[in-house]
Amino acid sequence: MNALSPPVQAIVIDLDGTLLDSSRRVSPTNLAAVLGCHRQGIHIVIATARPPRAVHRLLPPSLLTLGYLVYYNGALITHPGLGFREHHAIPAGIAQRMAGTLMGREPSAFLTYEVDDRWYSLSPLSAEEGAVFGVGNGDKFPEVLAADEFWTIAPTKMVVSRCRLWRDLAAEFPDHAHVVATDGDQLTQIMALSVSKDHAVHRVLTKLQIAPAAAMVFGDDHNDAGLFSLCGFPVAMANAVPELKRVAWFETRSNDGDGVAMAINRFILT
Repeated sequence: MNALSPPVQAIVIDLDGTLLDSSRRVSPTNLAAVLGCHRQGIHIVIATARPPRAVHRLLPPSLLTLGYLVYYNGALITHPGLGFREHHAIPAGIAQRMAGTLMGREPSAFLTYEVDDRWYSLSPLSAEEGAVFGVGNGDKFPEVLAADEFWTIAPTKMVVSRCRLWRDLAAEFPDHAHVVATDGDQLTQIMALSVSKDHAVHRVLTKLQIAPAAAMVFGDDHNDAGLFSLCGFPVAMANAVPELKRVAWFETRSNDGDGVAMAINRFILT
């Protein structure tokens, strides 16, 4: 019997560093635990910074049809079974202003635009740089666009490597965009002002008529911090950033130690 109070009605799961191991795979143990929750009637929400094309390549098919999928840190929300789709882009003018500021101060930074599951850049991405962006086997590199076309785009998300001044960028555009650093601060991710994982998941929980206090969330990085404030049972991976561990309800094993399954089996599937 579930001894938690209130009982968990939804589980929100990040992917990289959380459900995925270091080889970017879902272990059989983690898969069985998540599917076990689903069979018990607990709603499963995947919340990731990744685009749909990567999620569909990395996750087993059985996890892609369970419920709501939150992509791009919340800029895109879908539910395959319901035909639901919600998309929030950064206005082109704001994106261009931010990119101009960024590139003027850090010319070595590599800027890319994610646009509704398409990836664009102003110059070719090297294999070495691709590894920083998390490009794996089978992933496509960004399509190179001419500058006059690139700057007209309203991106779903701006993704930048080698951006040491991301905090300055966030401070200078507080009313225009949401800026976070991930992957050990190797990547800066910029979304529309209203976009974050927690805002998106809150909308999903509202649609499901589930109170955030009845949601368990698993995460490891800075972009999961809002979810830890939102959900009643925040679970930090052993490999999580200190910011999450300080506020976690529980710290589980690492993503390479089936940490998601450990917590689910201990608190839910008992």
